[in-house]
Amino acid sequence: MIIQAATQGFTLDGLDGSGQYNSDIDAGIGLTVSFDDDRWKGGDLRFAAFNTDNKLAYFTGSSLKPEIDTKEVELTPGRRTRTRAARPKVDGGTWTITPIHRNNLTSAVTTDSAIILNAHDEARMNLNARYQRFRATGTAGDTWTHAQGVEVIDASPGSVW
Repeated sequence: MIIQAATQGFTLDGLDGSGQYNSDIDAGIGLTVSFDDDRWKGGDLRFAAFNTDNKLAYFTGSSLKPEIDTKEVELTPGRRTRTRAARPKVDGGTWTITPIHRNNLTSAVTTDSAIILNAHDEARMNLNARYQRFRATGTAGDTWTHAQGVEVIDASPGSVW
């Protein structure tokens, strides 16, 4: 279950050294902020979830590598489509686009190499297939807020299959 949760507060007595913090003031191991810092008060709203052990976990730290796959579509019904460019619909970060395609539903899926975006945030390609989907892959640790998918920006009907 994913929720919005408030962080809990800490006291010096509550920092027993058995967890992630060491309460030994002389050692100072594990504490990188002052004891009078606001983060010890708690009450900050965070994106959180309960794990399989029913423990509350907050989504903090660096982001992992994001991957967004579109659904497989027949862009031109009954025909192949020549796709020349696509772009990720995201608001930041460094992304690549991977074309994934096949020509009929019983064929094996072909996954092409990831394409780096050009100066116009477009992944240029020369893809001619009946069924197409795309994978947008970001870089771990990048800063971005919204990701909606992949926009095909240069496609035209191809030959009849």
